[in-house]
Amino acid sequence: MKFKLILICLFLLSGFLFSAISEMLSVASVKEIDIGIEKSIEKNTLSEYLTNDFVKLEDDVNALPYTEEFLKINKNFSIFELLAANMAMSHISKDFNLSKEIVFAVIRGESSGNIFAVSYMGAEGLMQLMPSTAESLGVKNSFNVYENIVGGSRYLFMQLQEFKSIELAIAAYHAGPREVIRNKRKIPPQSVEHVKKVMKYYRGYFKAYEKAKI
Repeated sequence: MKFKLILICLFLLSGFLFSAISEMLSVASVKEIDIGIEKSIEKNTLSEYLTNDFVKLEDDVNALPYTEEFLKINKNFSIFELLAANMAMSHISKDFNLSKEIVFAVIRGESSGNIFAVSYMGAEGLMQLMPSTAESLGVKNSFNVYENIVGGSRYLFMQLQEFKSIELAIAAYHAGPREVIRNKRKIPPQSVEHVKKVMKYYRGYFKAYEKAKI
């Protein structure tokens, strides 16, 4: 008799649980549908905006001073990435004593313009910031074009202030300042080829800009 009562109780309890779970799933599905509709509306609004203004925006971005050079590094930059990159370069020119030539050279040497580049050591983004370095620079997202360029440029500026040499600054940026100091303030062996490559890019940019001024 007790066994039958236990079975009946279990049966009723299972029915109650099934009903409650079904109701929860139903509510969750409705919420997902609502969120999906909201996202769809947002997307359609954005699409409508872009359809109306994209041509003008593209013309405006192409007219910005750094767009051409960024496209030479990576022709696949989107309009919005180019806009962010131009904003970052404008910020750098105001806040740091850095030439655009050295910033372009480091970006090209570090990542070849790949926004989502990740090295085997874990360095991320256009200017290949290590997560710990990015955090110390206040960079929250290394794959954000603006944050990466501004943060990387600030770090490069710090190395220039410390070592008073473009070659040593590039080496310190690449291998870390401790490695340069450990190597008696000379380029560490692991960075020799990298520094040569970046300096080649730097001289090329510098000559091109000087020629354009004539």
